[in-house]
This record gives sequence, structure tokens and C-alpha cells, in this order.
Amino acid sequence: MKRAFSLLLGLLFTVFLVELTLTGAQWAFVHRQHGANLSQIAEGTRPYRILCIGESTTAVAGSDDGSLLIPQNSYPAQLEGILEERRPGVDFEIINNGLMGGTSQQVLALLESSIDAYEPDMIIAMMGI
Repeated sequence: MKRAFSLLLGLLFTVFLVELTLTGAQWAFVHRQHGANLSQIAEGTRPYRILCIGESTTAVAGSDDGSLLIPQNSYPAQLEGILEERRPGVDFEIINNGLMGGTSQQVLALLESSIDAYEPDMIIAMMGI
């Protein structure tokens, strides 16, 4: 009985250490990436790039006069305007990768190639509305 208890306690301790190590590694990676992104913005080497993925709710929006399917009114276009207004001097590039009539599966299938092509600093996903 003592042996089984010791074995179980050792196993739990090992799982705890692995979890602690992975959590620390994740924090370090995110912190390092965040620092690299901020330094690129500060140096002006390239714009802070945000990739917006989703379906038609990402791709287009309506207007006050009742017109539909207007890309300039989409939330990615509005986001770019808000960010530029609130952070003058920071160059933002918002990529609208919304698919009209797309499904969540199609959007996710496009995600990998979009990451390779655009190298975004951030991805915003809005699907299934």
C-alpha cells in the first residue's frame, strides 16, 4: 500500500512539474513574441498587421441608407480607422480575409496559407453569427 501511494504521489508530482514547465514556456514565448512585435512597431520596420478571418460578417457590412455588401463598412475597416485614430504614429495594416458565403471549415482551411502569406501579428476570428 505504501509503495502504491508513493508511486501515485511521484506521478502526481511529475505531472505537476511538467504542467508548470509548459506553462512557464508558454508565458516566455508569448512575452518574447509580444516584445518582438512592439519593437517592430517602435522601429517602424513594418506595420502591425492584423488578419481578420471569418465569413460574410467579416467581409462586408451594410450602410445607414440600407445598402448591403459594402467592404468599406466591414468591422476590419472600422477597426483600422479606430486604431489609427487612437495610436497616431503607429502603422496598422488590417487584412480583411472574410469569405462571403464561406463556412467555418472553409475559413479555417484558408487560415494556414493566410498566416504564411501575411505573417500577421494578430488574428481576429469571427465566425458563426
